[in-house]
Amino acid sequence: MKSSEPPETDAYTVGKYLEENNYHIAYSTFDNANSITVLTNGRVQVSAVASVDKMDICKWMTSTEWYVPNVPFMDRTAYIIPKSEQERFGEFLNEHENEVYLEQEIGDYFIYASEYNFSVME
Repeated sequence: MKSSEPPETDAYTVGKYLEENNYHIAYSTFDNANSITVLTNGRVQVSAVASVDKMDICKWMTSTEWYVPNVPFMDRTAYIIPKSEQERFGEFLNEHENEVYLEQEIGDYFIYASEYNFSVME
């Protein structure tokens, strides 16, 4: 099947933002990670986390290759947080308050950034 460019949804705009700002790795909820990865044609690997407050591996249908220690800890990383998860993400922010910052808000998403990859395999 052939189609034109996907519609400019919030997820599509997030993917474009990540590409334009040279992000290659990001994390989000299971519902968002795969679709944003596909919308960037894999140029940005958005991996699913089980919980945004811990940034822990989503143990089903994801590769361990996408999480620390299998990716470098010292690597510029984006965290794509839907508005519905913002309060829960606050716990993560409290733990990393001087290391993670809000970079952009696009529709229903907050894009946070860090010079570190805080994903874990626990």
